[in-house]
Amino acid sequence: MANRLPPENYLLNAFLLEIAEEITDGDLHKMKSLLKGPGGIGRGILERISNTMDFFDKLQTTGLVTGNDIVVLQALLWNIGKKDVYEKMVQFTDQYGDILHISSPNPEPAGMLARMKHWM
Repeated sequence: MANRLPPENYLLNAFLLEIAEEITDGDLHKMKSLLKGPGGIGRGILERISNTMDFFDKLQTTGLVTGNDIVVLQALLWNIGKKDVYEKMVQFTDQYGDILHISSPNPEPAGMLARMKHWM
């Protein structure tokens, strides 16, 4: 019997399954609205998506989210006000490593500005 490994995006898929439970129908509608237009997902396709896991699947099949890049999903969650789920994504990337993501913003803008001046 061959040694079967899980799919390449298994950890990401398991994580998406976990956070899908925290996305309401209203949240899903908002995320779909943000992806309309050039560079996004076609309106007809978005209209046929009826649940969060199908939405996450479409993000992956279009390449907007991959096992190495979750920036688009993070931006969607941030912009619909799901900061708690956004933070879980940051923790996920910290745990599993080489995934392109957006780190949590510094809650103290003055400290961030001081660091930016240091770099200039």
